Amino acid sequence: ALDKQDNPQLALVSDLRAALISGDQLELHYQTQHHPGSGELVGMEALLRWRHPKGGMISPGEFIPLAERHGLMAELGSWVIEKACAQQAHWQNSGMPKTTVWVNISALQLFQGDLETQLATCLERYQLEPSQLGLELTESVLLDERAGDMGPRLQALRELGYSIAIDDFGTGYSSLAYLNRFPLDALKIDRSFVNRMDDADQNGCIATAIASLAHDLGLKVVAEGVETERQLDKIRSLSVEYAQGYLFDK
Repeated sequence: ALDKQDNPQLALVSDLRAALISGDQLELHYQTQHHPGSGELVGMEALLRWRHPKGGMISPGEFIPLAERHGLMAELGSWVIEKACAQQAHWQNSGMPKTTVWVNISALQLFQGDLETQLATCLERYQLEPSQLGLELTESVLLDERAGDMGPRLQALRELGYSIAIDDFGTGYSSLAYLNRFPLDALKIDRSFVNRMDDADQNGCIATAIASLAHDLGLKVVAEGVETERQLDKIRSLSVEYAQGYLFDK
């Protein structure tokens, strides 16, 4: 108790533990993904939000690092998978067309918990197909030695029907070696590159290079943070398969 008085972060960790127990403060928001040409809805990304009873909406950039440091990521990740599958089942029962909902997977989920078993249990409980749940991993997850050799595990997940994407490509280690080493389906171009794609600078060049590289490797491309018609036009010219951002829906 004395530590909490002197350290607001410790108090926030305690509140996060309580939020996981109660389950009524955490929320999943879904950002839609569209085909750049037709505008057709092709998927959604599940985004975790925390509505603190006193502090209001707390940014994931603030509480996710705390969850990682204090051993809460496996439990938090399990909550996200459970809620995303429940929402998918609700949409399916409501007659919505089948689309893929993408969830973010952390390194801690991969080496602390039994991710494969949890995925299978949720799909069976909610009568879903593996193709309805996509797994997003950051570059740092693939290179985290604590998770062991990721290749066989990712291959097994793909064989079961899950799609696997690399999130925020180009902002982390960006080791091109793992693109051949790991079985992947898609790369996501980070919003920091997309936001300036219509400018004649290196960011536009990087986004173009990422899309070209991905297509040469047989991977699909998702452009994040599309906010203007000019950016969308550029995305179309690169034959990017998926686009998401405020231009379509917040």
